[in-house]
Amino acid sequence: HLADACARAEAPTVTVSMGVVDTTAATGADALVRLADDALLAAKAQGRDRVIIGPVLGPVSGDAGEAGRTPVDDVDAITS
Repeated sequence: HLADACARAEAPTVTVSMGVVDTTAATGADALVRLADDALLAAKAQGRDRVIIGPVLGPVSGDAGEAGRTPVDDVDAITS
């Protein structure tokens, strides 16, 4: 009966919000986790299915931006 019930069940909807940081963005594990957590909270605040990249030390690949820039617009363009 369990197999039949599972076969009839619909898959649940899953949403994902992520905070991503480069390991070179911090000098220690605690600071790195804090940066990732800040990015995650920003992603959650902006809605579902969001990826926020935390601060980076250098320009984003392919971008001549300034060091320390948070490339939220770049991620939005990729995930849209």
